[in-house]
Amino acid sequence: MKKRIVNLAMIGLAGTLALCGCRSDKPKETQPTLFNEADGPQMPADTQAPVETTAAPTQAPTVAPTTAPEVIDITVESGNAGRPDLTNVKLDAVDTVYAENSISVTYPQIVGLGDEGAQKFANDALYEHVKAAIDHYVKDAEKDKLTITYETLTLYRGQFSVLYKGTYQAGSSEPVYIAFTDNINLITSSNIRLSSRISKDSLKKSIFETKDYTITESNALNNSYVVSYLENESEEYFDELVKNADFGGDSFPSAFSYSDGDEIRIIITMPHLLGDYVEISLVRKTK
Repeated sequence: MKKRIVNLAMIGLAGTLALCGCRSDKPKETQPTLFNEADGPQMPADTQAPVETTAAPTQAPTVAPTTAPEVIDITVESGNAGRPDLTNVKLDAVDTVYAENSISVTYPQIVGLGDEGAQKFANDALYEHVKAAIDHYVKDAEKDKLTITYETLTLYRGQFSVLYKGTYQAGSSEPVYIAFTDNINLITSSNIRLSSRISKDSLKKSIFETKDYTITESNALNNSYVVSYLENESEEYFDELVKNADFGGDSFPSAFSYSDGDEIRIIITMPHLLGDYVEISLVRKTK
């Protein structure tokens, strides 16, 4: 097995990185929008949709919309749904805010799904996973700051995906950039995980041999540092990454994934000097 090798270039550049720091501009908390899946038509987010007020989830008494929520129209077209009760159904996602002290997390709750059981599973999972992220990052609820919102929603053939981004700051320390995803199969009422998208061997081959991955997002000063870091990790590291990625496991995920057309996007945690996280993309291959 390949052992972890200390990269001399990274050591030499550590001082420079410490001075320059990570990306200075805060990530934009954009209004959630719908992006297209390349292998199927999607309706764009309806920015003119009527405003609707909903009650906070009963299982989360501290959750309440701080302002009138924006309804995001996610229409499933006939022929692209996984079962009849998802065909020609206008599925809306309503903004809900978890707010406590300096913690503010905006996440979606689904309304209007014909299958009430699937809707309840999805909404319970969306809340539970957001709460797991809060518990994972926040160490002192009275002093720490956490701001997260979701940037995109995707619904295709019953697979509902959410991409979250934000920052965490412990006391007076530097902000840490955060990105994670939530992927729910509305057809089977289950979580979608990286292990169902790609095999361990396929990922390791892309990293160590073919090097056919691309960096689609990075906060690092130079992406070459990220490449060096990844390619000097052990094979066991990537085995565990695939095994423990995405919600649905026994502990908080070590990585996250989502689909973008024929690409598999993987969000991997990085050291603070390398931008806190990196998103890489691989063209989907047969497992």
